[in-house]
Amino acid sequence: MRRSVGIIVPTALFVAMFVLLLCTLLFSSVSQNLDLSLDSVETIESRYQSLGAMNELLSDLNRGLDPRTYTKARPRRVDNQGSVSECWVEPLSGGKNVLVVALTSRGGASRPEAVKSLCTFQEFDLGRVYANVIDDNPAAPDPICYSDVSASGEWSQLPPAPRVRYTSSGTLEARPGEFAGTLPFVAGAPDGSVYAMYSPGIDGWDDESSPAWFDIPFPVAMPWGQLVRQTIAAGNRQGKTIGELSVAVQAMIDHLVDVSISKGALTMKYSQDQGQWTPLPPPEEATVVNGEVRMQAGNYHLQGISGPPSAYEGGITCPIYRKGQDLIYDYREDTNKWSVIKPPGKDLMFLATDNDGTTYVQSGQQRRVFLDYFLRILIADLSNIRAGAETTALHKYEDGQWVEIPDPPAQFFRKTGALELVDQPDSRGVRLDGMVASGGELTVVTRPPAGSNLVDTIWKYRQGRWEVVPPPPNKHFDPNTGTEVSEPGLASELELGKGADGKLILRVPTTSGPNPIFMQTKGGDYDLLPPVKVEGGPYQNFLSQSSGGCKRDGSSRGSYVVKATYF
Repeated sequence: MRRSVGIIVPTALFVAMFVLLLCTLLFSSVSQNLDLSLDSVETIESRYQSLGAMNELLSDLNRGLDPRTYTKARPRRVDNQGSVSECWVEPLSGGKNVLVVALTSRGGASRPEAVKSLCTFQEFDLGRVYANVIDDNPAAPDPICYSDVSASGEWSQLPPAPRVRYTSSGTLEARPGEFAGTLPFVAGAPDGSVYAMYSPGIDGWDDESSPAWFDIPFPVAMPWGQLVRQTIAAGNRQGKTIGELSVAVQAMIDHLVDVSISKGALTMKYSQDQGQWTPLPPPEEATVVNGEVRMQAGNYHLQGISGPPSAYEGGITCPIYRKGQDLIYDYREDTNKWSVIKPPGKDLMFLATDNDGTTYVQSGQQRRVFLDYFLRILIADLSNIRAGAETTALHKYEDGQWVEIPDPPAQFFRKTGALELVDQPDSRGVRLDGMVASGGELTVVTRPPAGSNLVDTIWKYRQGRWEVVPPPPNKHFDPNTGTEVSEPGLASELELGKGADGKLILRVPTTSGPNPIFMQTKGGDYDLLPPVKVEGGPYQNFLSQSSGGCKRDGSSRGSYVVKATYF
């Protein structure tokens, strides 16, 4: 019995000591973890205090605080009951970029928590709408009117563009004292500028006409520049949109031996800040060989005709209609160069470019046109001119590849004005009459089959699905007084433009008076702009195109936009 007790006692003492050791280790671990947890909580709290101080300084900057008020040497100090936050602004190279920095310290051995935001100063913009008017006179400059929609809404006029062209060697040639007579396409840009396309061949600048075949046994020489100008001017008077007219002219290119209308053609940019027109560098001719684009260095005679361009932040994209394969020319200001992209189809119907340079297209294969089609254009009977394609597809150019987008639904609103969509598929697929892109979203106008008592309908593609956009009210202006006139139902045809901040511009190409132009509001409604009227002149009843853009308000006020935040 004594021997058992002698064994039990040491064993019990050993167990007790082992348990005591485990308890000591457990309490030590708990204490350490608690200290780490408290440190982690304090670190997170300090980080959020830095973030709050930084956001408060950003808010003050956007309310007009001079960014030089708080520097690293003289920071703003905020006491947060035991911790101190310091924040300041560090200017970066370029003038518009800054770092807004906040640092929170708790004292002792704790590590300060810093937060930085990279911000860009963006000056306040005014929304702007452009409208151009093409007439039959090649010697008289076509007016480009604009309206600052956030101001009175009245229309002003840009200075006329100079008459210049590029020679075959790429040298700029000018006629001092003369102005470009015909500017078929304009595009407002988000940076406050506007681009215009000019082709001397349309004005008849010493260029010979080119022969064309129209299924007859001998070539017919026609003044193509004059034909294009008259077609667009006649289409304006007949209520045609620029989308219809450019595609109709495009369908005849396959019959041309040489596209002389492109000789010397160029793109000009008007800067609102400088108040002058500047020609962009000449693009070089490109061909498609075995499916690949090949540039022809030193050849500045493009075998094609430009279509309506699309401007974006720091550049412009132009469709070039060609024999056999249309191309997309893209100009970027940072490189001052043109690049060329081959679209996913043979012919381009419509093109749009987002503000970041992302390009969208509708492409396919144009139906062949015959002599009767050409003769109707020749006599300016454009009522039945609809140069369509047997098949079309929508694509987005992303990461150097074309990604297909599904067609919008074949559904339309009724002319009567009932906002109920009606199914009306067409055997040739969707017909568009315009497209714009903004903020990663694509907006299109779909056109119903002729004689269906349906109207052009607006669809927006975002987050992988199509959504219908409410139509504008059916209003126009009296041609004599300019007063507003309301009609029952909906407008049959619409022209689409990209306005400021992603808002749409819609023009109704009516023949009953000055074309109404609507600007979409933030709430989704539409404001009707005053009728276009050149200073001191009559109302412009027949417009060619409408486009949107911005202009800095000149006050040097703006806001700091956060580009990235670093913890």
